[in-house]
Amino acid sequence: MLDLRRTPNPTWCGLLLVVAACGAEPDPRHDGELDLARGDYHAPAVSWLPPTTGAVATPDLGTARPPPSVASPPGDPFGLPEDTEPGVIVVAQRSVEGVVEGLVAGTSARVILSSDAWLEARTVVSGERYRFDDLPDGRYTLKLDVTGHRSPPTRTIVIAADAAQGFAVAAQSVDLAAEPLPGGEFSYLWQEDESRAGHQETAYVVTPPVVAFLDEEVPIPELAAADELLHDYHVVLSDEEEPWSQEHAYRLLRTLRAVPTAVRSPYGLQQLPPSKWVLSTRALADDLEVRYGDAGDLVRVSADAFAYAAPRLVDVDGVRGSFFSKRLHHAVVRYLTRDGSDLAAVERILNERFGCSTLVPDYQQLTSRTTGEDAGSFQPFHADELVEIIDVFEEMPDGLHALSGLRWLVRRTDGVPHPWYAAAPAVAWPSPSPADGDGYLEFMASAFTTDPHHMHRLILHEKAHFLWAGVLSASIRDEWVALGGWFLDDAAPSGWSTTSTTEFVSAYAHAKNPDEDLAETIADFVLNPELVRSRAPDKFSFVRDRIMHGTRYLSRIDEALTFEVLNLFPDFTYPGKITRVAVRAEGLPEDDKLVTIEIGLHTDDAVFAGASHAYTRIFSEVGTYVDLYLQPVDQAGSVLRGQFVLSRHAKAGSWRAPQIVVTDQVGNQRLEGVNDFGWRLHIDNPLEDLEAPRYLPGSMALTLLEDVVEQGGVSHGLHRVCATWRVEENGTLQAYAGVYAALAAPGTGYAIESYGTWAPTEAPGIFEAAVELLVTDHRLSGDYGAVYARMVDVAGNTGEQRFSDSPLHQPLVSIAITTTQPDTTRPEVCLVDDPSAGLHAITIEAAPTQPEAPNGETVVDITFLARDDLSGIGQMSYRLLDPQGISHFQYAYHANFWSTFFDGDPTTWAEYRIDVVLPVGSPPGIWGLQELVLSDKAGNRRSYDFVETLRFDVAL
Repeated sequence: MLDLRRTPNPTWCGLLLVVAACGAEPDPRHDGELDLARGDYHAPAVSWLPPTTGAVATPDLGTARPPPSVASPPGDPFGLPEDTEPGVIVVAQRSVEGVVEGLVAGTSARVILSSDAWLEARTVVSGERYRFDDLPDGRYTLKLDVTGHRSPPTRTIVIAADAAQGFAVAAQSVDLAAEPLPGGEFSYLWQEDESRAGHQETAYVVTPPVVAFLDEEVPIPELAAADELLHDYHVVLSDEEEPWSQEHAYRLLRTLRAVPTAVRSPYGLQQLPPSKWVLSTRALADDLEVRYGDAGDLVRVSADAFAYAAPRLVDVDGVRGSFFSKRLHHAVVRYLTRDGSDLAAVERILNERFGCSTLVPDYQQLTSRTTGEDAGSFQPFHADELVEIIDVFEEMPDGLHALSGLRWLVRRTDGVPHPWYAAAPAVAWPSPSPADGDGYLEFMASAFTTDPHHMHRLILHEKAHFLWAGVLSASIRDEWVALGGWFLDDAAPSGWSTTSTTEFVSAYAHAKNPDEDLAETIADFVLNPELVRSRAPDKFSFVRDRIMHGTRYLSRIDEALTFEVLNLFPDFTYPGKITRVAVRAEGLPEDDKLVTIEIGLHTDDAVFAGASHAYTRIFSEVGTYVDLYLQPVDQAGSVLRGQFVLSRHAKAGSWRAPQIVVTDQVGNQRLEGVNDFGWRLHIDNPLEDLEAPRYLPGSMALTLLEDVVEQGGVSHGLHRVCATWRVEENGTLQAYAGVYAALAAPGTGYAIESYGTWAPTEAPGIFEAAVELLVTDHRLSGDYGAVYARMVDVAGNTGEQRFSDSPLHQPLVSIAITTTQPDTTRPEVCLVDDPSAGLHAITIEAAPTQPEAPNGETVVDITFLARDDLSGIGQMSYRLLDPQGISHFQYAYHANFWSTFFDGDPTTWAEYRIDVVLPVGSPPGIWGLQELVLSDKAGNRRSYDFVETLRFDVAL
């Protein structure tokens, strides 16, 4: 069982490092600096939003730290007056039921119940009873959808099961009566009502139309939106699994109209290829299943994606606006772009919707003011990366979709880091003048190999830099600087410091400057709003009012993936301020140095003021650095200590710690900068080495060894690629991780990377580096090329070499490998319950360890079924979202996590279990499973993001 109390900040795993560059290069905006104390957060249900069946958060807007209670305030969240409106039916229970009468024999009708957070339908015949159960409090529309009849007016239903007694008299039954329309002629009537699609009546003089699709006759639902979908997009709605209602068809039509794509001209015949869309009540990965075909596409779309698809007018804190989600939009984009593989469709969306493109005509011209590179340093995006970028861009308000100065999106070669910012996953280069239009955003592979939550934050963060550079006025920027307590400071590495130690969404935001602070805050404002509200409420209001013009966001997780944590004594206290810093370096001048750092915290009269760990990065004067974690040495966590050994060849002189991040066991953080504590570390190293190791040109070679490996009684083919090269070094290389290489894979796979070994040669100062990279038979056949090599000496100096067809790099060295069982299919998790087949969806159980006096310590069990088609499941990770907005990352270890090959039958559903113990002090309220990520042994990865981002836009 994984016990988070004994895991030093699980949210640290998988985050990326950035090394600050020296010199006078143009100032890019880059994300990914070691953000180890960030504790990526999420939180409780926002009271201004309508009711939902999922996990949301309700922080107190007036305090930086919400109170323990997560109960919503009394009253109707839609602003329904206590004196019920005329025609409104109030039901003091969690169900709506009634009888449908007046239908012609043999005719069925659909009873549709919908709201901003609910969309369900029941099929009935005359005299049959309908029923909807488990409805949350809120306001709904109820209508009868039937052809050939005059249906009753749309009813407004208010579920008030939790309202105070006397609010209204409960309705026992809501009966609906239809009236047959006269035959012999066609008639149609539409009129506006409280539902999204409106009220319609249709009578046919002839049989409704039937469309031939792939030699199959498909009756078209008798809906106006179905006719428009067929005409405009050649979309055929099929009722074969779940009947399409007027509301579902309307929401799909509205979504397609919002995505730039081909539309039929009314002046000619239908030329668009057909697609048949089936509505499914089963949970689908990414809400979509598609079978593409030359004669037509078969599409299954999840009904769950439709609930928030149509904007609904609501009042939020007295402000009228629309409330909706882009979930269905994301599914439609995946279909139209073929999961990003149709570059023409992708480019159309990027150009028309966001004003940017991936088709760079001249890389040398584009990078002439930055890194000065040619096309040899870049490659096309992987298909799924483009979909992720579009989806994240789409979450921004419409007015921020196309930003002046952001014209290009570029992708560096797999396995190759940025030349100036070695560990940055992305870098933003705003135009010096937005009118120039040559600003660009570049991504490294590491931006997309991280988990979805971090990737989505990264994309938003980088785009936000273009707001600072080319959209926000000087006065707005000045207001933000003042709000964050920022001031210019030559003593700080970034040139900026802040007087605040707590009101930041991440340590990275605190360590840098106002621009990075805003980019981090905007990313969480959209994807993790509860974190901003709980940690920095004034910044939340500023972004909402001054940048987003009233737009707000809410993160929702389906109720089935949530659990409750009880705590009578929650820990909302930040760790105490640093009151003491002790630094000691032991060792003679020509010896290695043992460095000990100890800090003391102010913990007087505070139960939770101690810390579970602290982190700092300590820099030399030439930019080499050491990462140090400090652990408690006393029970209260008031004294923390860490040690490291510094080589006698490391840079002599002053080593500085510009920031110390102090974190407690539930994720509360205090961020201390250069002006918040005293520090001095002097290293006496007369043997210092300032020269980086150097690759000897032309020395890279690849050799291939064909091997057969026995694992679990099964023989597996294995291709061992050994990359060797020579290194010139005036001292010696690091014993561990001294050499590293990346091998680019053919197709859409990411680079294969590994550390290796080194040995001295007969030539003085020349070393032989060797890195073994394993290619299994589940990889693709083709040319594998060594694209990058890195060497680090004992002093921490780093040398590197890039390989490509560019004259700026060393020649690319490749080797051909033939594999026998290529696997290109992603693993999958079972999302449905089917007891007859022995299948079940994800289940979560949670129980307090002390139910009589709960203190937040909670045992959580997550169980799910997963499988792969060929190579088998390997690495897994997950995130839990807590009511404070904290997103807790951790790996899910299992028997095949580390192995090269999968033991067992990978194609059968196997049960996996995640056991977690939440620590004492964990925030009370509704937690949820935020994401689940699986990779197979061939490197294929599937991400399940269970968070739906809901948006509220102010009505104009």
